[in-house]
Amino acid sequence: MPKYILYLLPVIILVLSCRPKAQPDPELVEIDPSFAKFYLKFHEDSLFQVEHIDFPLPGIPHLIDSLELAMTKSFFWEKEGWKMHRMMDEELFTRHLYSLTQGLIIEKIRDHQGFALERRFLKRGEEWYLIYYGGMN
Repeated sequence: MPKYILYLLPVIILVLSCRPKAQPDPELVEIDPSFAKFYLKFHEDSLFQVEHIDFPLPGIPHLIDSLELAMTKSFFWEKEGWKMHRMMDEELFTRHLYSLTQGLIIEKIRDHQGFALERRFLKRGEEWYLIYYGGMN
């Protein structure tokens, strides 16, 4: 065996051991069963919806370009002018719910063109609330 291989082998092992390892996905928890009942009523009853939103609601406006988003320090949706959220057509949109903790659910809705929105719901006591809304971008 040539001498240079004996010197090269530890260097290769050292380089390979220093590479960053892929981070595992965050562990998801089961979605609280009470969320489904809330979710349906939230999309059917406008008064219930408004009562279960923390206004002013932090988020991102619809169709904002990246430069404008970078310049925007913060954005809040206001109660005045709020448009009721209705159920999305499942043929036009895909919806994913993630629960990272027992009382926090993140919803991502995407259309077939790649536009997406994000909503975050938090459970306080026995009630769920919309606490963040990133508009369709």
